[in-house]
Amino acid sequence: MTDEQIATVSFVFWLVYMAEIDLKDILSKAWNNSKQFFPTNVNQGAKGLLLKMISDQKNIDIENLEYFSDKIKIYEVMVGKTKHAELLHKLKDLRNDISHNRINELKYNNEDLFLRATKEKILIDYFETETEDDLSRSDIWNSLTEEQKIQIKQMHERFSKDVEKIK
Repeated sequence: MTDEQIATVSFVFWLVYMAEIDLKDILSKAWNNSKQFFPTNVNQGAKGLLLKMISDQKNIDIENLEYFSDKIKIYEVMVGKTKHAELLHKLKDLRNDISHNRINELKYNNEDLFLRATKEKILIDYFETETEDDLSRSDIWNSLTEEQKIQIKQMHERFSKDVEKIK
């Protein structure tokens, strides 16, 4: 491999590593925080609903997510098929391309990933899409009644105020 290929492979692996760690952290915190606020039967119901909404019905342990693809599936059900979810799929595909020795074919939005400008673009897109806050595409959110949505928003406001007091 050339130095340029090694640098690009390293860039992709570190970006995917960061994305997967971030995603695992977000999902773990969301799940663990919900366990603090809701009774066990509500959490079990949410877990069942979440698993039911995963299209391939694969047996996934929500409390111990191991695979990047499983984390992305859970994220999509919880948050929706957002631009960030699309980007996570692209990152997974890039990692798979490297694993299957398609290093010379690495592209992001049809641009050669060996170019610095393309690397900058994928980083900018990652951080910009990571802060999306649009639940309108979330399967779980859309399955709730208006009353349930109001209750969750109120709990979120209380939780946010508690966090601010701690700071």
